[in-house]
Amino acid sequence: MRVYAWGSLEPRFTEEIPYRILKPCQQVFTASVDSLVEKAKCGSAESCFLFLHLGDPDTGPTSWLPLTTIRGTKGLEKPDLKITKVSTDTTNASTFIIDISTNRPAPFVWLEATGFKGRFSDNGFLLCEITSSVRFYAWETVSEETLRIALTVTSLMDVYR
Repeated sequence: MRVYAWGSLEPRFTEEIPYRILKPCQQVFTASVDSLVEKAKCGSAESCFLFLHLGDPDTGPTSWLPLTTIRGTKGLEKPDLKITKVSTDTTNASTFIIDISTNRPAPFVWLEATGFKGRFSDNGFLLCEITSSVRFYAWETVSEETLRIALTVTSLMDVYR
């Protein structure tokens, strides 16, 4: 678990929580919002969010939780999102790896490939790392350059507030 301030890509507090799965559904962690805010030195719940993952955050399941409503957050500003690279997957010519960068946490990041049929490996996600990669599985023939030109990246902050 990591606690971030909305204005920074550096975690304010990190805790590894040991667990053993003994049944299909079980509680593995509990804490008050006030204690997490205090540990992370965020100042207030409106300034922080939780990033949770099982195992490796790059390959395992992840989730995130704002500690207040998005409308009530403090420090959440429009990120500078960029598509930094588009490359063809070496194992499949119809799969593309798209590298994205940001300068601050970006909630609900989504990509579009205007004019091309296909799907993204992830969309509508929280970007809280400087760089991240998403795959595009093309359902029709497209070149790297043509896809790069057709791609757009947007976050909630482009359309909200």
